[in-house]
This record gives sequence, structure tokens and C-alpha cells, in this order.
Amino acid sequence: MSGSSLLEGVMERVERASRDPRALEEARKALIDTIAVAAAAYGLAGPPPTMHGESGGRSLVLGSWKRAGTLEAAAANGFLAHALELDDWLARGYVHAGAVVVPAIIAVGLDASLGEVLRAVAAGYEAAGAIGAMGGRGYYAVWHTTATAGSAGAAASASLLLEGHVESAIAVAVNYMGGLWNVPRRGDIKPHSTAHAAATGVLAALSTRGMKVESRVLEEACELHYFDRCMLEVLPRDPMILYNGYKFYPACRHTHSAIHAALRAREKVGGPEGVERVEVVVGEEAARVAGIASPRTVGEARFSLRYLIAASLAYGRLGLGEVERGLRDPVVKRLMEKIVVSVSDEYTEAYPERQPAMVRVHAGGSVVEEVVEEPPGYRGVNVSLEDIVGKARSLAREAGDPRIARVAEDLARAGESASLGEVLGVEPRR
Repeated sequence: MSGSSLLEGVMERVERASRDPRALEEARKALIDTIAVAAAAYGLAGPPPTMHGESGGRSLVLGSWKRAGTLEAAAANGFLAHALELDDWLARGYVHAGAVVVPAIIAVGLDASLGEVLRAVAAGYEAAGAIGAMGGRGYYAVWHTTATAGSAGAAASASLLLEGHVESAIAVAVNYMGGLWNVPRRGDIKPHSTAHAAATGVLAALSTRGMKVESRVLEEACELHYFDRCMLEVLPRDPMILYNGYKFYPACRHTHSAIHAALRAREKVGGPEGVERVEVVVGEEAARVAGIASPRTVGEARFSLRYLIAASLAYGRLGLGEVERGLRDPVVKRLMEKIVVSVSDEYTEAYPERQPAMVRVHAGGSVVEEVVEEPPGYRGVNVSLEDIVGKARSLAREAGDPRIARVAEDLARAGESASLGEVLGVEPRR
């Protein structure tokens, strides 16, 4: 992108990703996964606080399966998609792209064809991921990148479906994005980041449908955020969505390698009885983002590395039920007191290419050590469409909503000419 503006460089990637067959294949998985997670959250956690009871409208709130206004639906679905900490994670961009991009698409695109929707998904992931990557680790330490770069992704997707000026929508979204980490450290507040980002992106797309913003607008906004344009130049040319990861544990993504290592160790030690000491070694992000020492709520528990390791060792699995159950379990509390977490410079430097973690369990006079380089689902290309549909079926059972499974199965096999609303089973507006 030598000689071009920053916005032109981002747009070049967005346009290329929206035409890449590999990106469109991955986009279908991302779409299904986010819809299933958000719909299940409505059944398991109830209506999001961003809903105000508006009836009718051109969009849809997942899980309630009722119509809503455009911005209300964007905010509500953004909140729901992030509420269970089961939404996807684009490591290269430090962003939960699905939780902002898909709600924006549902807000404005129920009448769009599935082919158009998949292109919008790929475009949104590219914008969010590329801008998030320009921020990098230093930015992520201060800002919740999902709340900031996620807004640009939502704007790109919504604007593409609205046939607006995508570059202008991105520029406006970047100027209005925001979200420091000091508030989202509370698990019950964090989903407001995705709600805000999805609504900001949609609003930016709506407000720029008939206007063109000078590219310098993005340059100036990025300078204020201390984004490093050089990062954009060294990113692989492959679409960002090919590096997307999917969650199979309902917790902060940075904890998944350690959780997986603890579960493997649990298979060998046989149970929590006799556990004397547990050493956990992770990268800096895991220790910082998931550093809540004494969680009191489910939301906080998802960001407590010590709690999640203790629950994994106690139960031999870690699903939505175990995360909640452990808060009342004295066995989990006793195990937490035996866990010591330390940070490895080597593990820190490995991220985002890898996300290693080590768990060493001292029990009954023996030592069991497990090292996991990448947690399950870390790279989306290693996750099949059937894996994602299977996750949706499991969520449907837990939420008591069989429609989640039906929608996932229909999205998996639908042709690109079908409308998104038709596949979601939404009655056409009369």
C-alpha cells in the first residue's frame, strides 16, 4: 500500500476478502456460530439490558425471534453475542469480530441474499481485524479492541449491504469508536462493548449512505489512537477471517489453552482428591485479562484463570453449567488456594501465532505436566462446518430452544440466493 492512504489500504484488503472463496466459506461458519451463541444467550441469560421493548421494526432480536428496530436490534444482538463468552476471537486483530459484525448484518440485512451476507461477513472481519492489528498488543493493553476496531467492522458490513460508501462508514465509525479496558474488566459489563460497537457501526453506515468522507479522516483518527500503519503492511495477504478462532469453553479466550491443559491433566490424576499444588504458566494477556482473583459472579468467573483451572480439575469438563456451579462448590474454592499463576516471556512472545500454556499438577506424590500450544478451535480452518453446527445443537439443548439448531442446520445447507430472513424463519414484512 506504499503511497496510498491508510483508508485505501484497509479498503483494498476489505474488497479482496469479500471476493475470496475461502473467506466466504469461513464466513458461513462465523455467521452460524454467532447467531447460535447470541440466541442461546437470550434463553440462558434473558433479554439484554439494551432492549427497551420496542415492537415491530425491520430487524430481529435473536433468541426472542421477534422484530425490533434497526439500532435496538444491533445493540441487543451485540450484547447477546458476547454475553456467554462463547463468541469467536480473531487473534490477529485482538477482536471478537463476530459479536459486532453479525449483529450489524442482521440489523440491516434480513432482505439480503445469503451470498451478499457472506461477503459482508468477510468484509467486516477484514476491517475489524486489520484496524485491530494496527493497534497491536500495546493498544490492546489499554483499549478493548472489540469496542473500537469492532465498530469499523460493523460499519463495513452494514454499509456493504446498504450499498453505501463503505470507506466513509469505516472512517466515521473510527472517529466515534471508544472503549477503555477499565470498565469491561467486569464480566457483566463487557458485553456492552459489543453492543456499542455494533450500534456505532450501523449508525455510521446509515449516516454515510449518501456521502463521501475524505480518506484523511481515518488517518487523523488512527493517529489519535496511535495505530501503527506499518502493521497493515506486514499482515499476510490472506483474509483475516481465515485466522478466526471458535470457542468451545465459555470463558475468556486467553484462558482456553490453560483450561485444555488442566482437563488433560485431570484425566491422568483422576480427580481433585489428593491435589497438593498446581502451577499454571501463561502469556501476559491471559494473566492480565483473566486476572480476577476471587470471582463472585458468573461473569467474573469467566475472567478468573485460577477459578477456571480449579473448576476444570474439579469436574473434568468445563461448560456453562460448571462455570456457574463452581461458585458454590467448596472443592473448587479449596483448589483455587493451591493454584499459582506465573507469566512466561516465551509464551507471551508466541502470541498471536500460538497461545501456549502449561499446567503442572502435584498430586499423590507424582507430577503431571501438560503443555498446550493452541486451544481447540484456535484456527478456524481446523474447525469444520459440522463442528459449528454441533456446537449450535448443544446450545439449543442448554437454552431449551430447538429453533437454534434448526436455524444452524438451515444456514449450513442454504444456497446463496436465499434471503437471510428466509433462512432465519422471519416472516416477511407486509
